[in-house]
Amino acid sequence: MKKNRVGSVVLMKGEIPAGIITEQDVVRKVVSEEKNPKKTLAGSLAEKELISIESLRDLSDAVTLMGCSEIKHLPVIDGGKLQGIITAKDVIKLEPHLMEMISFKSSIGERRSKKLFK
Repeated sequence: MKKNRVGSVVLMKGEIPAGIITEQDVVRKVVSEEKNPKKTLAGSLAEKELISIESLRDLSDAVTLMGCSEIKHLPVIDGGKLQGIITAKDVIKLEPHLMEMISFKSSIGERRSKKLFK
């Protein structure tokens, strides 16, 4: 993630997307628990249920799914193959007015986030 300057990585089992790890997973499950990152397996951090969307769905559908699921990284999967990831940052860049639909847990307070996203 650091090398590629991304906030998440989709884990694959062969060609099939099998899970996702985010920066928050690393902080909450490794750093805060004082685990050794060199000895922690990626699979132990990944969410077991991979929430995803198909590429032909509208961005508003993706944002609704992200908000309902309280996630900031949404894999785009067609026919079992990973096409990419939509992130909350992508939504901010493309359609900032949709951000209020995403209710995710954040390290910044609700009042401050409303100021940032208006």
